[in-house]
Amino acid sequence: MSSSKSRHGMWVIFGALLIQLSLGAIYAWSVFAKPLQVSGWSTSDTQWPFTVGLVAFALVMVYAGRKLYVFGPRKLTAAGGIMLGAGYLFAGVMGGESFCPTLIGVGLMGGAGIGLVRPR
Repeated sequence: MSSSKSRHGMWVIFGALLIQLSLGAIYAWSVFAKPLQVSGWSTSDTQWPFTVGLVAFALVMVYAGRKLYVFGPRKLTAAGGIMLGAGYLFAGVMGGESFCPTLIGVGLMGGAGIGLVRPR
C-alpha cells in the first residue's frame, strides 16, 4: 500500500468519526429539555421537537437511501451536515426559547439533516 493511499484512508476514517459524532445531536436533546422546562415549557412541549426530529429523520432517510446512488454519499453527507447545522442555527437565532422556531429548526430541519446523512 502506498503512503498516499494510507493517508487518504486515515482522513476518511477521521471524517466518518466526526460524522457519527454529529449524528448524535438528535439524542442530545435531553440536555436542552431541562433548561426549557425551567424557562416555562411544559414537559410535553419539550418532547415535540425530539418527536418531530425522529419522524423527519426516518422519512428523509428513506428518500436519501433511494437517492444515494444518484447524488453519491459525499453530496448527501455535505447537504445533511449543512441542514443539521442550519437547523440549530435557525432555532438559536430565532429565539432559542420560542417553541415554533425550535420545533422547525431542531425538529424538522435537524432531523432531516440527520436523515440525509444516515442511509449508509
